[in-house]
Amino acid sequence: MAVLTARELAVIDKIKKLTQSVTNREEFVREALGFLKTVIPFNSAAFFDVNPNTLEFTSAHLDNLGRDFLPLYFQKFYKREDTALGFSEFLKNGYVSKRGSELIDFKHHIYLPLYKELLRKYDCHFFLASGFAVNGQCFGYLILWRGQTERDFSKKHPEMMRLMAPSIADVLKSHQPGTNPSERQTISGEQRLLEIISQRTPPGVLILDPQNHLLYKNEEAQSVLYLLSKSWAHSGPAGNGHPGTVPVEILTFCNKLRATLAKGHRGKTEQIPCLTSTISVGSEVYSLRALLLDNGREPDEPLPIMVLIENISPAKRFDLERARDRYQLTFKEQEVVQLLFQGFTNKEVAKELCIGTYTLKDHLKNIRQKMGVGTRTGILSKVIHG
Repeated sequence: MAVLTARELAVIDKIKKLTQSVTNREEFVREALGFLKTVIPFNSAAFFDVNPNTLEFTSAHLDNLGRDFLPLYFQKFYKREDTALGFSEFLKNGYVSKRGSELIDFKHHIYLPLYKELLRKYDCHFFLASGFAVNGQCFGYLILWRGQTERDFSKKHPEMMRLMAPSIADVLKSHQPGTNPSERQTISGEQRLLEIISQRTPPGVLILDPQNHLLYKNEEAQSVLYLLSKSWAHSGPAGNGHPGTVPVEILTFCNKLRATLAKGHRGKTEQIPCLTSTISVGSEVYSLRALLLDNGREPDEPLPIMVLIENISPAKRFDLERARDRYQLTFKEQEVVQLLFQGFTNKEVAKELCIGTYTLKDHLKNIRQKMGVGTRTGILSKVIHG
């Protein structure tokens, strides 16, 4: 049995908990893929809803695959040359998750029309297949792909999928797709909006006077500041280095807003300046927004600042997909950014990816150049805010 790291076990636990909190099937698949990508990096994925009685595919969720992928597959290859996407034999053999290299002969596979006309087009070479069954009935089938120039999936990746499969299968069984596509689309859209609203937590709120003394903080801000005080070494005049006080990094952020304002006079009718940034604490990512509080005083008079701190970790997974395409990140660069989002130090990133520190520095330099930023925080901000 493969030995899993604490981080991998933590992500598996998150996905299991996700099965208990997300009630929309499509949202669950999207969220689960986002979590999976942090521990099993992949280039593209296809999740198929399955009719448990006939084993027919009823719908699909694609990740980084073009719109013509499914029509081409179903028109030309489904049930005719089902070596990589089919799973009837997969289930009959009692498999839960297998690497492609354990299922097929790649030397033969790459010469088949399925590979030459479809999979190669999307650089779908190495794959990891997983089925989700309850009492012998399959409710979903997932394929993760990596490109031909990349590494094959490791031997422990199927083991990770096997640990998650029972929980995923249960939620798929409990939330099977509707029979009316248009009705399902309308309902899922409304449900998704309600879920987003219900899952959003109130932002942390800090109010600082012109001298950066803390005037107010709510309960949510107190929780985040406690985490930051354990991660960052210094605190500024709003605290004295005690847990829960305001770290100097946030105070510097506020001073940057004041410096921006000092460059020019702000008329009463002009928009109140706002500055945004991001910070990472472990695997969590927070958005910072600093706004001047205009209480009707003279424009040049110093004003207090309100800082909003909001956990945006769920959104980061989808923004990372967008950033990968927008900035043309390589597979390795994408892995680096993923680990940065989880709060890894440079030394930890290099160890996790089994590369040297100088190689990592080269990757970070390339990422910064592609994104047009100069710092690690700038990378995270680009992914979050575009």
